[in-house]
Amino acid sequence: MSGRQLLAVGAVGLIVLGAVWYVVVTPSRGASVEPGAATNVEISATATGTGNWVRYLLSVRNVGDQTFAGDVLLIDNQDQNNSTVAPSPA
Repeated sequence: MSGRQLLAVGAVGLIVLGAVWYVVVTPSRGASVEPGAATNVEISATATGTGNWVRYLLSVRNVGDQTFAGDVLLIDNQDQNNSTVAPSPA
């Protein structure tokens, strides 16, 4: 076998291993992917002050039965029309 053939066999083997890992290791079932199992988080915000510097007080409360571990992204209402950030489905 030439070096090119060995490289091709290695690439095909890597693709097969990747497919097996994706099917076997990644979860396809469980509480985190079941319909209706989304975490419910309640966020409230108040702003104080005017001008360029406004202070925000944020409260994040988990009101669901699942644990919440994630990020909260704040977007200014004026920037929403120009934003390229898509809202999270959950």
